[in-house]
Parts: sequence; structure tokens; C-alpha cells
Amino acid sequence: MRMTRHSEGAPADKKGQWRILYVGAPQAAARLRALLQHQGCRVDIADGASPVLAQAAQSSYDLVVLNTTDTTVAAAAPFSTWGAYPHSPILLLVTGPANPQHAPSPALLEAADYLFPGDIDVHAHLLAQTISRLLEEQSRRRAAEMALESLRQDNRNLLLLTRLAHLLTSTLNLEQVISQLVQTITEIVVTEGSSVWLWSDSDQRELVCAAMYLDGKDITPNAPRMNLGQGVVGWVAQHGQPVNVQAVDRDPRFSAVVDGKTGYNTMSILAVPLITRDRVIGVLEFVNKLAGHFNERDQEVAGTVAAYAANAIENARLMASVSQQRDLLEVQNDALDAFAYSVAHDLKNPLTMVVGYADMLRDDFAAFPIETVQESLNTIVEYGIKMSSIVDALLLLASVGTNEEVELEPVDMAQVTESVVRRMANMVAEYRAEIVFPDNWPLALGYSPWLEEVWYNYLSNGIKYGGRPPHLVLGFDEGENGIVRYWVQDNGPGLAIDNPMAIFHPQARRRRSSNGHGLGLSIVQRIVDRLGGQVGAESLPGGGSRFSFTLPAVAKAASMA
Repeated sequence: MRMTRHSEGAPADKKGQWRILYVGAPQAAARLRALLQHQGCRVDIADGASPVLAQAAQSSYDLVVLNTTDTTVAAAAPFSTWGAYPHSPILLLVTGPANPQHAPSPALLEAADYLFPGDIDVHAHLLAQTISRLLEEQSRRRAAEMALESLRQDNRNLLLLTRLAHLLTSTLNLEQVISQLVQTITEIVVTEGSSVWLWSDSDQRELVCAAMYLDGKDITPNAPRMNLGQGVVGWVAQHGQPVNVQAVDRDPRFSAVVDGKTGYNTMSILAVPLITRDRVIGVLEFVNKLAGHFNERDQEVAGTVAAYAANAIENARLMASVSQQRDLLEVQNDALDAFAYSVAHDLKNPLTMVVGYADMLRDDFAAFPIETVQESLNTIVEYGIKMSSIVDALLLLASVGTNEEVELEPVDMAQVTESVVRRMANMVAEYRAEIVFPDNWPLALGYSPWLEEVWYNYLSNGIKYGGRPPHLVLGFDEGENGIVRYWVQDNGPGLAIDNPMAIFHPQARRRRSSNGHGLGLSIVQRIVDRLGGQVGAESLPGGGSRFSFTLPAVAKAASMA
């Protein structure tokens, strides 16, 4: 068998794309080829049938002319198998009029039409007209099919996008939004997998994979990361533009980091930025389209999905922030109520004493001995000083609670604690308290005026609620993480509370046992929080309690500068 192909150029119109195979009767074929090539068709001629038709039925030909008046064609053509191929070309049958029963049936061949040959010129013109008609009909039919398929695809995408929009708006939980997103978008763009990348909370130049969905499974591999500009997603995040990579092995922007962690084989990528309020918040990535390559339609759909997703993610984040602020406000309001109770309680007792003694002196001053008057005035002064101290504590607490920054500096803790002990000398003498200091203190970053209040509250509570007589030991622990813990240990009965940390909250004032602590420890916690440390309280085995606070060591602070 021999097949001759002709590669003459064709006009760049619709007909120029038609390819025709003519099998048999070479005399008519030459004339036919000339006519059809004039119309811009490409005509191939074959002088045999069996292998040719087997190939033609699976080829890219638009139409095959089978001339069965050629006895070799009629004898060899595999008529029964032509319709078995789902995308076989149009078949035009040329058969003999004198004895048509010996020719194959057009119905059996599923031929689009058939002709009886006559004069060669007439036959060629008629055949050319028939071919043109059939190809035009096929072109219109294919256009209609494509339009119908496009409409079906649009309807399908609309339904999927509607479902996605419903899913994304059905919850304001960020994790649920992202999980639903990656599980749904692979069906919309028809890919093997998808992933969502968002900026790291700590670094806006680093992307974290929030979720990855491949082959129907969530395989987020321990939150892989990409730097800004690294890989395709890093490039998209940096430039805020979509990218369609048909073959990743030929694109220098591709990074195999994720494939290395997951064992997956990425071949193609469509990545679009997640943009809201004119800023990029992350990247939506699709990998390995299931049929063909990512096209402009896919990119358009992906862009629509990204717009839905970006808004849903931003709304979920805003809701999480609002929820956190609400919880914080509830805690602060509760603390404020308890604080108001604590302050009122602390001020009421001394104020009652002052008013009582002053009222007594006013009503019958002359009747009292001078000693009684002097004692009453001393009591008034004493409780007046106590109220003044409470007001000072309130002012201190207010100053600590502001957002005004204080300059942290290395603190000489020996000097701070000695100043506090001198300040409370009368209390130390009254309770016959013994205070033991370490031989040396480590330096830490802090603010001396505030730390004096911390030590004052810890020591005064230790003296008032410790043993009799009070025995207080001051000390410290230096951790390997650059943190210093300072503490005061007393010889009292310990803390009569299941959660010792609760005594740092004003609410504990209402629930505490006979042990006080009250407002002072609220001030301590506020101060230590502002200085970047943590407070602590614990009962010790065998009796006694220990109150502590932490500060950054000077060495750590120097390395951070």
C-alpha cells in the first residue's frame, strides 16, 4: 500500500484547517484534489484501503472519501469497524450505480452521504460540492456542540461557585473556611489537588501552607513554608499576578520543596493571588489539571474562586479578632467589677475609722482627756495615711495600665530591695520580721520604680500573712532561656486556695480565705506583665509559700538589641 500526502499551503481561513483523505480511483482524485485545494483544503490520496482506513478512523482527518468502484478498495475495506471509533471522520461513500448490491451499504458504514460516479469532471465538481457541504455542516455542528458544552460548563461552574460561596459563608471559623475551600476548588477547576498559602503571623515575607488537598485527601505536611519570591507561590505573592505553568520542569520559578516533603509529583501549576482591600493576603494554587492544560477559562474561574476565598478568609480573621477582643473585654469588665469591689473594700474600713473618730471628737471634744484626744488623732492620721497609700496604689495601677512605654534598663535588685525594706521599717519592727538576702543579685531588664512596688507587695504580704514571727528569704533562679526568676519565700501556713495564681486577680478578693493579698497582687501582675515577665505563687512542701516574678536577663536583652 502507498499513501501520497501533499503539503501545499492553504489560506488561513476555516476551510484551510480541513484535512481530507481520498481512497481509490486516482483519476477522479487528481481532479478532486485540485478543486478542493483551490478552496483551501488539504487533500491526501491513498491507493489502498485496509490499513489506511484503520488509521484514518483514528486520525485527525475531517473527512474520508471512500471510492468503492475501485475493486481493491471494495474488497479490502474494513467496513464493519468504522463506526467503532468514537471520533472517526465523516465518511463519504462513492459507489457504482450499475451493480450497487455488490457495494457496501452506506448505513452499515454510517456514511454521511454517497454518490454514483459519472463523467469525471461532473463527478469531481459534484464530489467537491458534497464535501464542502458536509464539512460546513460538520463545522456548524461542532460549533453548536462546543457552545452547548461551554454552556454546560458555565452552568456547572455556576453551581459549584454558588455551593462554594455558601460553604465559605456558612462559617466564620478560619480553619473551617480553608478546609472547605481546598476540598471544593479541585472540583471546580478539575485538578488533582489544591492548596492555600497565607502570610505567616510573625513574618509578612514568609508564606505558610494553611491547607493542601491532593487526590481527595488532606495532606497538609506540617505547614510547609515558602519565602517571598520562592517557588511559584512566592512569585505570585510577590508580584500579585496569576501564573499558569504548563510544565514545571521548564519553569525556573518552580521549587520542589513541597514535592520533597509530600512525595508528590507536580507537573503543572495554576496559581492566583488572594487579594482583598488592594493587598495580597496569600495565594491559591491548583496542581495537575486532570484533562489537558490549564487555560484562560481555568484562570478566569480560579480568579473568581480566589475573590470568594480572599473575602471569606479576611472575614473569618476579622471575626476571630472581634471574638478575641470581646473575650478580652469580658475579662476586663469582670476584672473591673472585682477591682471596684476591692478598692471600695480597702477604702471603706480606714475611712469608717477616720469618720468615726472625727465624729466622736467633734461631738464631745472637751469631755475627753488629752491622752484620748491625742490617741484618736493619731488613729485618724494613721488611717488617713493608709487611705493615701491606697490612692497612691490606684494611681500606680492606672499608670501601669496605660499604653505609654517605659524605657527598660538593667536593674540593681540589691539596691531596689534595700530601698523597699527601709520604706517598710516600721512594719518590720512591729512584726519582728527577719529578712534574708542573697549575697549577690543577677542583673535583669526592668523599671526600678515599678519593681519597688512589686517587692513591697510581696514582702508586706509575707510579713502580714507569714509565720509568727515572719521569716522571709529572698532569692533567684537563672534559667537557660535567658530569664531570671526572683522570689520571696515565707514561713507561713501556705496558700489556702486550689489555684494559687487566682490570687493575682481582683476577683479573688471576694472568694479568698482569711489570707488577704487583695489589690496589691493585682498591681504586681500588671507591672510584671508590662515588663515582659510572669508572676507565680506556690505552696511549699512542709509549709510556707513562695511568690515569684520573672524578667529578661540583661545578657539576653543585649543579644536582642
